Amino acid sequence: MIRCALLLLAPLLLAASGPVQPQGETLDAAVERARAEQAAAEVEAQRLEQVAANARGAAARLQAQQAAAAQAIEAAEARITAADANLRLVSAATELRRAELRREQQPIAALLSGLVVMAQRPRCSPLPTRAGPTSWSRSGCCSIRRCR
Repeated sequence: MIRCALLLLAPLLLAASGPVQPQGETLDAAVERARAEQAAAEVEAQRLEQVAANARGAAARLQAQQAAAAQAIEAAEARITAADANLRLVSAATELRRAELRREQQPIAALLSGLVVMAQRPRCSPLPTRAGPTSWSRSGCCSIRRCR
């Protein structure tokens, strides 16, 4: 009985352990969807406000105003969602531009770091020392032949 259960569950367990592909929508699609929701919510809020203004009787007017207020809240939430999606889109674009800038600045950074290393080394001096005008400095400060 246990063996049969294991045989039946083994393929299911193997399928469940496989990699899961993310099913998220793209940022552009999320922004467009959020903007469409925002526009629809704002149109509905306007319609409900007109219904409230045209309502006869205090009870009907209050009920319509309540519905308009609820719809206005939904419109505000849709604006927040659209702004959040737009923020994620702009953040992704900014990160892409930063990565591109880092890639473009890499040769300049390497050149500057090389200059810093060269500036930290002692300079070779081809000037004569006190030993006489014909003897040159032999301090071995660099790989140039005359400095050795």
